[in-house]
Amino acid sequence: EEVSINRTIRLAIAALLMFWVLNHLLFKVFI
Repeated sequence: EEVSINRTIRLAIAALLMFWVLNHLLFKVFI
C-alpha cells in the first residue's frame, strides 16, 4: 500500500508542478 500511496503522491506533485508551469508560461505570454 505504501508504494501505491507514494506513487500517487508523486503523480499529484508532478501534476501540480506541470499545472503551475503552464499557468506561469501562459501568464507571461498573455501579459
